[in-house]
Amino acid sequence: MRIYFIIIVSIFFMGNTHAQEENHKDLADAAFKVKEKLISQYGTEDSARIIRGVDQVNAQWFPEDGSATDFMNFCLKQFVPSGQDLDGMFSNIEQQFENIRGYQRELALALDYPVVTKSRKVTEMDRLFSKSKPKEDFYKSKLALAIALNFPHYTNAEKEKTGAEWTRKKWAKVRIGDLFDYRINPDKEPDPLILPDELRDYTSLYILSMDHILSPGMEILFPEGTRLNSHNGLRDEIKGLYSRKNPLPRQRTINTIVTHIINQTIPECLIGETVYYWEPVSNQVFVKEKGKYVKTDFTTENDRRYRVLHHNM
Repeated sequence: MRIYFIIIVSIFFMGNTHAQEENHKDLADAAFKVKEKLISQYGTEDSARIIRGVDQVNAQWFPEDGSATDFMNFCLKQFVPSGQDLDGMFSNIEQQFENIRGYQRELALALDYPVVTKSRKVTEMDRLFSKSKPKEDFYKSKLALAIALNFPHYTNAEKEKTGAEWTRKKWAKVRIGDLFDYRINPDKEPDPLILPDELRDYTSLYILSMDHILSPGMEILFPEGTRLNSHNGLRDEIKGLYSRKNPLPRQRTINTIVTHIINQTIPECLIGETVYYWEPVSNQVFVKEKGKYVKTDFTTENDRRYRVLHHNM
């Protein structure tokens, strides 16, 4: 009985492998034919883009996308020749992805708000909302395949070799091709790792009370209520300071803070809401007693950051 079972399973996998090989062969034949048809229809001006684009769609075409005939019809229908029509497609893609990414970012900020700001007690529901950001699979609608066909991807080596000769517009079109340079097979993707409770909020709660940051002269450097997360908030503050008066001392202080975070020499008591004050240049911590800063001992973060990174990797 066991032998029969093994034989049946073996026949199943052999048949499945044979079907996959036949499907790859059919797609390869279809790709060859569609390249011939498109070059014949639009001329040699677009031949290099046709060959590159069709090959990339072929590489990203999954069985659920359709047959080899569906592949051919898709390429023949969706290819747009160089000129006014392709420029119009380029502008449309730019505008629509600006809309998509803008609204996705706005929604992500709203879902993350309770966890990041700690404006109230963070609940398990808050964490679930933070993890539930909508993601659209642009391959389902075949939008990604249409973009890959008309704006094919270039490798970094190709960009380094010929990029110096490209115009600004050509570079912009190449960057659109980078949007969908690779398609992930969900069946082969490993399940995401679950962070332990003590580590899962590490990034979202890594907020610094900047109104507790002191200069070497023991002066408060940032306005009351200033809270910045690492690293986006610190990075954006450096950029934002350029439009304010005398930004350099504060920008250099933020740079010192980031260095302490990387080296894990940042005082642990300064992460999150705190009653302590920190002078980053000398890396000293103080408490305020009767209007005066009194130096106090502290412990560093001690590689907790890298334990999180190690777990994620």
